[in-house]
Amino acid sequence: MTVVLAPYGDGWVDVIIGAKLPEEAFVVLPLLGDPDAVLVTSGDGVPLSCTIGDGAVVVEAMGEREFVVSYQTPDLVKRVRGVWELSVDVPTASRLEVRLAADAVIVGLSPVPAEVERGSNALTITFDSGTANVTYALANSQDGSSAHSAANPSGSQAVEGAASGASPYAVAGLAAAVALVALLAAGRRG
Repeated sequence: MTVVLAPYGDGWVDVIIGAKLPEEAFVVLPLLGDPDAVLVTSGDGVPLSCTIGDGAVVVEAMGEREFVVSYQTPDLVKRVRGVWELSVDVPTASRLEVRLAADAVIVGLSPVPAEVERGSNALTITFDSGTANVTYALANSQDGSSAHSAANPSGSQAVEGAASGASPYAVAGLAAAVALVALLAAGRRG
């Protein structure tokens, strides 16, 4: 099972859970936080009937083996003095992706991620399990209340290049975090 989390600058998080499971009449998948606007589809995008309760969604599988559950929740991140913290523990997940805004500055990561990739629209942190604690700041967000979009999940203004618009300290901190991840990943490989 793969879990993708995309926090917005207002504290809400898009959650996408993808799973390939044995063929069953009903499938039970975990939900993170208090879900809003839950949509369950087959791997082909066909909406499926479901029931939500007790931290899980029960899906009428209709012969399908691949499922995608998507929703939003305000319960996965908290903000303290301008720093956001996202903490999740999904024991059944084999992969967890956290997609932050491109201008996000990582303050802390636990455990060590498998990969950190900065793209033009997002900073993606990938973990090899479903447990993660990511602490970050949004470099260009003044109050976290700006509008958000799928291309810019935090709602903050995207920057062109990692250094544009960010303070030298933020860029140095990000560079140090990425270098540490690269060193640890190289050590795991050999």
